Amino acid sequence: AAPAVTATQASKFMIGIGLACYGQSNMNAMLGYWTNATPAANTDTMFFDGTNWIVPPSADGLRYLLNIINTVSGVPCFATNGGQAGVSINTLSKGDATGYYTAFMAKVQAMRGAEFFLWRHGESAAAGFGQNQTEYTAAFNTLHADVAADTGRTKAQIPAIVSTLACNPGATTGSN
Repeated sequence: AAPAVTATQASKFMIGIGLACYGQSNMNAMLGYWTNATPAANTDTMFFDGTNWIVPPSADGLRYLLNIINTVSGVPCFATNGGQAGVSINTLSKGDATGYYTAFMAKVQAMRGAEFFLWRHGESAAAGFGQNQTEYTAAFNTLHADVAADTGRTKAQIPAIVSTLACNPGATTGSN
């Protein structure tokens, strides 16, 4: 008798370079708010919104980043985001009652992992939440270790890329 074929659940996933994007409103801005001369998305770039694979949102930061990585590497490039506005690094950390970390990791795991952990936090992230540099650095190192462990990798296998805020010399006082 011929072997039987049994139906199973199928899930879409991407093969390529994945970015797990996390942080504060500055990450959200890079991935969704800015639309100054937004380039067209390369064919081999995608964004995972937690449910669907979509064309990267019309955001110049995200599209430029994914397009450049795709062009240089020649392989598909994709990202997901779990950024939350106006919260401390502790609130974004594993085990916090808000569940932000759990929701973020659910997206990363649903897209079948990532090769890089991209972190972009606000300008007052440390001082504005009563942390000194040593405390903030320790919290970030723990967060990075948790992301690595929860993706089945070491910190070296999912390097953290820390993105700073841009400086706009032509901006008015108080803006960046």
